[in-house]
Amino acid sequence: MAINTDTYGACASLIEASLVGMGVVKGRNCTVSGVTENDDNTVMTFSWTLEDGTVKTRQISIPHGEDGVSVTNVALGADNKFTFTFSDGTTKTTTAVDVTTDVNRIEYATSEDASVSNVKQALDVLFANGGGILEEDLRVTATEYDGVKGKTYTAGTSIEDILRDLLIPYAKPTVNLVINPSTTLYDAVTSNLTSITLNAVIGKNTNDIVSVKFYAGDTVINTITTNVASGGTFNYVYTPAIPIKTTTTFKVEVSDGANTVTASKTIVFIGKSYYGTVASAVTSVTEATIKTLDNTLKNTKNLVATFTTDFGRVIYAYPKELGLLTNIRDEKNSFSYNESFQHRTMTIDGIEYYIYELIENAGFSNVELTFK
Repeated sequence: MAINTDTYGACASLIEASLVGMGVVKGRNCTVSGVTENDDNTVMTFSWTLEDGTVKTRQISIPHGEDGVSVTNVALGADNKFTFTFSDGTTKTTTAVDVTTDVNRIEYATSEDASVSNVKQALDVLFANGGGILEEDLRVTATEYDGVKGKTYTAGTSIEDILRDLLIPYAKPTVNLVINPSTTLYDAVTSNLTSITLNAVIGKNTNDIVSVKFYAGDTVINTITTNVASGGTFNYVYTPAIPIKTTTTFKVEVSDGANTVTASKTIVFIGKSYYGTVASAVTSVTEATIKTLDNTLKNTKNLVATFTTDFGRVIYAYPKELGLLTNIRDEKNSFSYNESFQHRTMTIDGIEYYIYELIENAGFSNVELTFK
């Protein structure tokens, strides 16, 4: 077989184009795996291995020339140059063929971003924005996605963020506060609290927990930020310098970085309520008189009680902070006593009280009155 100069040039160009089109990786060997002689031409089979191990082949038909010299071998070197070996022992080498897959060297044009000039830059822009961004604000109205219904995604929000909201609906953490001792109502005159244990039971949902804060009133008394990510039970023993003798609200505040949830317990210190009857001979009801009546510790002005007297007056006294009564009734007999009582204020054990007193002396047995 013989090859002339024009045929050689065409052969080299065809090989270069074929290998670039198949994505040949720099440094991979290309060899002649077969040669078939025909009357008019020689069919050469080239083989090379892709980066993933796939073997590719390509056949090239080379017409017979007239100078008596034939190609006996073609090899692709590490320098990306093809070397042809001829039957007369001579060789010829092509210029380097660029068969790399470097996306920095593959041109890319876009009218959207003039700074993008190659494929790598285009991919960097795409994935830096989470797979694309909104060009206009988007307000969710679909009822199927209650977790984001009504939410507005502003222009520039990544598509990935939106998909995560839709496919993985966000849920706030949960928290419950338990106190020890569990008592929440104390006598303001005789009781105090030297310490209290706060137990926060926290449930993690979408996001990791980042902080747990305990409050006494508006004051932060303890903050925990380590080993809280998965939630759990967190305890804090609060021992104030001065024992607690006033109503105090304890709170735990849990943050997952996106939202804060709270739970609270209030311990109430309040004076006792007093109720009963006084004889007609008692013309002036004093603090000492009030303290001889029945008493109960409660945190409401409401009272249902039964009264019996030969000829006396009903007394009901409770802390002023609970507010004025709106109704006094005998519910069983559907009778109102609103006009039959008068009220005034009095200080008992240093606490302001409302004193409700039946205006006229009366006699009655097992009359149930409802104060509210």
